Amino acid sequence: VRLADGTLAGSPITLRDAFKNLAQDFGEELAIRACCLNPRRALKMGPPKKYIEFDEAFNLVQVHQVT
Repeated sequence: VRLADGTLAGSPITLRDAFKNLAQDFGEELAIRACCLNPRRALKMGPPKKYIEFDEAFNLVQVHQVT
């Protein structure tokens, strides 16, 4: 987003941190939709071919291939 004076406006938050915040505040299902599924749909990318699994501290546990 650009402001009226042309300055770029935004946030330095990472997608991982955004996901973590959404999951803690609204639940994992909403976080998955907001950070993963809805953007894919908006970009017309089709269903995911891989899923990632995080532990309760949101550390990466495993990447799952969809068969």
